[in-house]
Amino acid sequence: MKNGDFLPVLLGLCCVWSSPLWAACNANIVLTKPDSIYIDNFDGTVTDKETALTWAKCSVGQTWVDNTANDGSDDQCTGSASTHTWKTALEQAQSANGVSLLGQTDWRLPNVRELKSLAETACYSPAINSSLFPSTVSNWYWTSSPYAADAYDAWFVHFEVGYESANVKNSNHYVRLVRGGN
Repeated sequence: MKNGDFLPVLLGLCCVWSSPLWAACNANIVLTKPDSIYIDNFDGTVTDKETALTWAKCSVGQTWVDNTANDGSDDQCTGSASTHTWKTALEQAQSANGVSLLGQTDWRLPNVRELKSLAETACYSPAINSSLFPSTVSNWYWTSSPYAADAYDAWFVHFEVGYESANVKNSNHYVRLVRGGN
């Protein structure tokens, strides 16, 4: 094959291989986090019936807007999600409690297992139920779990594809708050 023939073949393969990535959710895969496992509380929070956790719909830095009362169909998160170091991510829960965010005072940063429970493996970019968690950034979200193998690291969940890993605590990542649980 001549060099000139290689480029069109390579570009064609890239398009074939990447085409599933353009879709929000793969229709051939059963959803692992369908709407039916959640209760939309119509107050900016969502309760997971499987874990009994109540989540803020919006990432820290965003504001929940209820456009039509008690229907959830046009709720949205406005503004930009903010990034934080691990230490300031932990402090975001204290700040939220100080202002009674969404009428509650027991917010906290979720542990790695809790945050990972939101990952929708049938979806990509973001790997989350976007109808209930609108405007989720397809990026890293801190957990409260320190990384046992290295005191300078903590766990995060990456919502582009829904995997967990560890990173240095002084890195800046997004934050989603939670309350309650089993």
